[in-house]
Amino acid sequence: MRLVRITAPSTGVVSLDDARAHLRVTDTSEDQLISDYIMAASGYLDARDGVLGEALVTQSWRLYMDAPAEVTLPLGPVQSITVVKYLDANGTEQTFGSTNYRLSGADFILVDGAAWPITANREDAFWIDYAAGYGPATSVPMTVRSAALLMIAELYERRAMDASGGPSEAFKMLLAAGRSERGLF
Repeated sequence: MRLVRITAPSTGVVSLDDARAHLRVTDTSEDQLISDYIMAASGYLDARDGVLGEALVTQSWRLYMDAPAEVTLPLGPVQSITVVKYLDANGTEQTFGSTNYRLSGADFILVDGAAWPITANREDAFWIDYAAGYGPATSVPMTVRSAALLMIAELYERRAMDASGGPSEAFKMLLAAGRSERGLF
């Protein structure tokens, strides 16, 4: 199985207005910097590679499988299945109709009386596109949004340095996330 993000969230986990209010910034001169910090904090927390391991703001994912099977979709909370497709034995793309399966929480389940299609012999012969996340940023749990605001504040106020002149904890966390995500170090 292989999981690929199709569409990233359209916003960060908190809004620019919320971040500005938390930082007590009243003008717009540093909006780009604050927006960058919002995206950095969101990236650290969100999705498959984030420390929380779940989708926060609505986003689209594709799960590739070598053969059709009942499966727990690996990244939730799952909102809906968008489409299920497969490559038939001849390698032609087909749609697996929604009357053949149901979603129970994050579980993709074949309904009674339905049959799995015969697929090509490939690692990506069967795929499920789905929407995951809590919805808009305002629907993300407040504890997560508060954590993001704290990280944004640390990045903004300390500008990557702690009181001893060394890297801040937020800086270290973001760097560690980049390291594990991309195998840089």
